[in-house]
Amino acid sequence: MKTNIKRSMILFGLTLICISIINAQDDNIQTLFGNKPLKITGFGGPFMSFTTLDKEFAFMMGGGGGIIINDFIIGGYGIGLANTLLFDNTAEEISFGHGGFWLGYQFMPNKMIHAVIQTQLGWGNLNSKDHMGVLIDNVDKLFIFTPSLEAEMNITRFLRLSIGGSYRVATLVNNDILSAGDLSGPGVNLSFKFGWF
Repeated sequence: MKTNIKRSMILFGLTLICISIINAQDDNIQTLFGNKPLKITGFGGPFMSFTTLDKEFAFMMGGGGGIIINDFIIGGYGIGLANTLLFDNTAEEISFGHGGFWLGYQFMPNKMIHAVIQTQLGWGNLNSKDHMGVLIDNVDKLFIFTPSLEAEMNITRFLRLSIGGSYRVATLVNNDILSAGDLSGPGVNLSFKFGWF
């Protein structure tokens, strides 16, 4: 019985080796995504955006990460307002943040400097608090869409630095704090990606 199992395992192993050798010799096979071998890597790190909210300077800080399948980026992110903004010249402080999906594509990522086009799609939260930190108004049904184009530099094998421009589009806004136009606007982005690329 044990001898039959050993023979079956050896035969199975030899069959797999033969199939691998035959497949390795066929370099002309056509696939949906071309002949590029599948490469999956991962990354994560902080990023920041210098932008405006209600025509006031806003510094937003966040982080995210994900996987890179060949040159496609699939991940998640979260970002929030880091400086103090007062609503309508009152003592009410604005709090704003959003998070969700991070999607993108890298162009020729093996080049030291290359382009990355990406977008962040997420749900947001907007509220205002008085000087004691008591919540006055809260909206948590915002949808934020932020496409961006960045130049990315390969600093080392495990670190990339990106800088570029974006435009934040806020939708589904219905509150007494800020309008969709107040929450939408251009930004300059700076991000650090740590991983094995």
